[in-house]
Amino acid sequence: GRSLFGFDNGDHASVRPFLLKQLDGARESETKTCDGSACWNVAWLRRILRQQFAGMDVILSSDIPWLMTLVLHRVQLGLELPEQAARNFVAFQNQLLFVANLPRGPAPWEAVLGGFPLDAKQRYRRLYQTVLSNKWPQERLNENPAKAALLSNAFLDSMALHAVPSLSSVAEHALALLFMQGDPGASLPRPMSPGSVDMIRDLIWETLRRFPPVSAVPYWTTDDSGLTWTHKIANVGQALQDPGVFSEPLAVRLGRPGLNHRDSHLSIGFADFATVDGNASHRDAHACPGKNLTLVILEAFLREF
Repeated sequence: GRSLFGFDNGDHASVRPFLLKQLDGARESETKTCDGSACWNVAWLRRILRQQFAGMDVILSSDIPWLMTLVLHRVQLGLELPEQAARNFVAFQNQLLFVANLPRGPAPWEAVLGGFPLDAKQRYRRLYQTVLSNKWPQERLNENPAKAALLSNAFLDSMALHAVPSLSSVAEHALALLFMQGDPGASLPRPMSPGSVDMIRDLIWETLRRFPPVSAVPYWTTDDSGLTWTHKIANVGQALQDPGVFSEPLAVRLGRPGLNHRDSHLSIGFADFATVDGNASHRDAHACPGKNLTLVILEAFLREF
């Protein structure tokens, strides 16, 4: 199957409403009981992470990706994966990330890097197709193989190529900062208790700024109402360490203006600007459909760690 990043605008407009429905669109208030199949909230995310942490005496950085895999499969698909299945997914994901941009078919590099994990990808895609068909019977996916393949590939690629590696990277860097003896983490207030919610949220924003999991965000702009377009690629790391915007950009400073729990208007790593007339929910928008979910998963992870 194709990568989500290779979908044309028509395919993107078809799959985005479904992704949005399961990601940011499924958030509910803290007073509602959620189980991940139809909605999620901070309380539910904290509960499932607490259950996982309870059975772990030691947590290694290599545990973070499979923990994120468990959470995301619950949110996106309502699937409860056992630990080994989550670890298997991470192994598949690592191989996919390793070779996704290389030419397919027999090639010299395969002897060193290994081939494209096509069989594994197809197994996951079939599983996702079954789950999505049951979740949205009105879409008649079993009668529309092209749409079924499109959706299942989109959900798989959104997790394997973006969500799991990005969440894992931010969580690992945030933990490293919290336990770092030298710069740049030594200046952080410690201990940071689970009740220090605003401080934890500020830590997440500063980690996203200092160690962005996404290196660049491509987008198109027009100055003549769509007659001509210019393709631009924002270098996220350089932009978020611009000393003209962020004083002492290499330092870790919680609560920076424009990137804190109250005001995050300087955020660009979620392609926040890629909206349609300011609407991030529009089917043609390219802003991350799981931005709020990402922030809440990271908050729940750090509060329960």
